[in-house]
Amino acid sequence: MKKLGLLFLSMFISCVAFAQRMTDVVDRGLVAVKVNSGVYLSWRVFGEEYYDITYNLYRNGIKVNSTPLSVSNYTDKQGTSSNTYTVAPIIDGVEQAQCAAVKVWSNQYFDIKMPSAFDRNGKVVANGAGGYILNDVSLGDVTGDGVTEFIVKRNYDLNTTGNVTRFNHYECVDMSGKRLWWIDLGPNMMAGPDEQWDLIAYDWDQDGKAECVMRGADNMIIHTSSGKSINIGNMNYVAPRDQYTCNGAEYLLYLNGETGEPYDWDGVAENYTPMAFPLPRFEAGESDYGAVWGKGDGGHRSSKFYFGAPVLDGRKASIFLGRGCYTRHKMCALDVDPVTHQLVQRWRWNQYSANAWFGQGFHNFGIADVDWDGRDEIVFGSMVIDDNGKGLSTTGLGHGDAQHCRDFDPYRHGQEIF
Repeated sequence: MKKLGLLFLSMFISCVAFAQRMTDVVDRGLVAVKVNSGVYLSWRVFGEEYYDITYNLYRNGIKVNSTPLSVSNYTDKQGTSSNTYTVAPIIDGVEQAQCAAVKVWSNQYFDIKMPSAFDRNGKVVANGAGGYILNDVSLGDVTGDGVTEFIVKRNYDLNTTGNVTRFNHYECVDMSGKRLWWIDLGPNMMAGPDEQWDLIAYDWDQDGKAECVMRGADNMIIHTSSGKSINIGNMNYVAPRDQYTCNGAEYLLYLNGETGEPYDWDGVAENYTPMAFPLPRFEAGESDYGAVWGKGDGGHRSSKFYFGAPVLDGRKASIFLGRGCYTRHKMCALDVDPVTHQLVQRWRWNQYSANAWFGQGFHNFGIADVDWDGRDEIVFGSMVIDDNGKGLSTTGLGHGDAQHCRDFDPYRHGQEIF
């Protein structure tokens, strides 16, 4: 009887540990789109609503469905473009609060008009062909209202008399197209269509608002939501480069997602030097790029960066950083102090010489709990790094360009990689 009681206790503790993982606090995300057969509606199913939850849908305050909906979409055949809609979950037979009402989209997409952008001299540059081109994007609710903001990369090449000047920006805009803050990446950060995306947003401090993490370099300028400008590092430095930047200081910036201000900035100084990027281009004693990363790649291999938010302790997300492709790989995980916003290294993983792990990564990575212990692993090409920063598995199949990880085989414990 005592053994049976201990078994139940251990199962309960495991369930509690799994249940403590934080999820994003977002709104219902109800969308209504006019279609030929009426109005098509779709909404979010929250993580905690996965089992035994049904929904009621309302048009102009009147319930549309005759019986509770067990799915998260519905076509209202009597719907018109002038209607408004809400949806409410039903939990244990009791209807909960309705979400905020939404209007019907006239198109099957939502068009966000981007604000005007500037070059470093303050000149307005047009959007689109011949001007700023939209590139990669990260999503995060930086204001805490349950609605996602967009952190967008924009790049503009000005070709004058054969000399190309690059103006690259990161900009945080909301659904209305309002710009909250922006970063002039300067001459030392690559931000074209073929370069890595060096910024992500996530609520690491669990205050309901997403923060931002990015790699930076000298000669950047942060334009905060309050109108302040913060110069990063050496504002006179311009790195020599081939196709990619292979020289100069690199920084890690941890930013307030709502204001764009770095957490370790004093709030006053116009010039600010962030912490060094934890995965440097060269380790101690190294200086020859070709000898370290391989000859003739123009800086390509060392310029592959990876940013993520794995839950390594089963409860809260860490900051994941990775660097390198084709040959050597570097990774580290940093934990966030939610009060001081100090970053503390949890682990670091390096692979510099030819062995079973060398050259097994690729252009991207995934986060998955592959062994179902409640803690995430880093799924990186042909290898997996465990939640403790040690190698878990490697196939030796080398570099690939796409991968998928999930429970493909329901008769085998854990997840598989394709």
